[in-house]
Amino acid sequence: MPDIYCPEQPFHPSDPPEHRAGKEFGDKVVTLGPTGTDAEAVAHQLFTHVELAESFNEAMQIACLTGICALVPAGYLERDRTGIHHSWVDLHFSYSDRLQLIRLWEQPTKEMCLAINSERFSSISEVKSLAIHPATLVFARRYLPHARITYVRAKPLAARMAAAAHTDACIASLDVVQQEKSLRPVLMFTPTMIWCLYSTSRREPPTGEDEQNE
Repeated sequence: MPDIYCPEQPFHPSDPPEHRAGKEFGDKVVTLGPTGTDAEAVAHQLFTHVELAESFNEAMQIACLTGICALVPAGYLERDRTGIHHSWVDLHFSYSDRLQLIRLWEQPTKEMCLAINSERFSSISEVKSLAIHPATLVFARRYLPHARITYVRAKPLAARMAAAAHTDACIASLDVVQQEKSLRPVLMFTPTMIWCLYSTSRREPPTGEDEQNE
C-alpha cells in the first residue's frame, strides 16, 4: 500500500484553523490562475496565502524553488486540436524526484454550467462553437456533441472567450459566468474532482502525543 496519508476527509473548510492544512503544511500554496479557477477556490479553503501560476507545471516549479505546497487536480490536461500534450501523470512523473504527493482527496467542484452568448443566440440548439477546459470535454460531448471546440488552459478563460463572441458558448464555473453580462447559463452540473497536494518534503500527520505536547 502507498504510504500516503489520505483520510476520508483530509481537509474541510469548516474545520477550526488548527485542523486545516496550514498547521501541517505551512500557510501558503501555489496553484493555477487566473482568479476564478476551481484550484484557486479549493486553495483558499485550505491555506491562508494563495499564489496563482500561469500553469500547473509552473506551480510545481515554484513549489520546488520556494518549498511551499502545490495544489494540482488529477484532471489536469493540456490539449489542442492535435491531441493531448501534457497531463497530470506527466506532471506527477516529471517531478517525482523533487516533490512528494502528501495528500489526496475527492471534493465537489464549484457548480459548472454550459452557457451561451445570449446577445447572439436564444437557444442551445443554435450553438456551433464551444470554449472549454480539456478536462470538461466529456460534458461538451454529452451536451453539444457536434460543436466545434476551442481549448483553453482554465475555465475562466472559456467564459471570457464566449463573452467576447470568439465562441458561441462555453463550459465554465457558474459564479464566473454570472459576472459576464452577455452569457446565460442553460445547463448546470456539479461533478467531483480528485485533488493532489505536493510538497518538497514529507510531512507526517499529527499524532495524539504531538497534540498533547503543544
